[in-house]
Parts: sequence; C-alpha cells; structure tokens
Amino acid sequence: LTPNNYVNIFGIVKNKQGIPVNGVVIKCGKYKTSTALNGRYKLTLPGNSVYSINAEKEGYVFKKATRKVSLASDDKLFINFKEK
Repeated sequence: LTPNNYVNIFGIVKNKQGIPVNGVVIKCGKYKTSTALNGRYKLTLPGNSVYSINAEKEGYVFKKATRKVSLASDDKLFINFKEK
C-alpha cells in the first residue's frame, strides 16, 4: 500500500454488558485482523473501494455485523460492533 492510497478502519467490539471482547475476527474483503485484549482493532486497506465489514467470534452474534462502506483515500473510519 502506498501512503496516498489507503484507509484506516478503527473500532472496538463489546459484549451485551458493554465489556470489550478480545479475539473477535474482523473481516473486510480478503483482509482480516483480530481484536486485542481491550476489544480494539485496526485495519489498513486500499482506498477508493467498497468493503463489507464483518465481526465474527464463535458463540457471539454482533449487531449490524455486515457493513458496506465506500472508502476514499486517506480516510479514517470508526466502526464499532456490539453483541446482540
């Protein structure tokens, strides 16, 4: 990725009680990452694209687990997920 053609997506994943969940897989096209102990994640993706973003972990169902976003270069996007 070149510095002029990327987007950073940040977020946090919480359970029903509002407690951060670690080990949640965040998938965005062919890219993926996992949440840290504090429930936070970061993905750096090529810009000027449309992505579906999913949060998945066995035993959990997250609200609005699929989000389609159109991203322009050098944008920052914050997407949080919460368990249903």
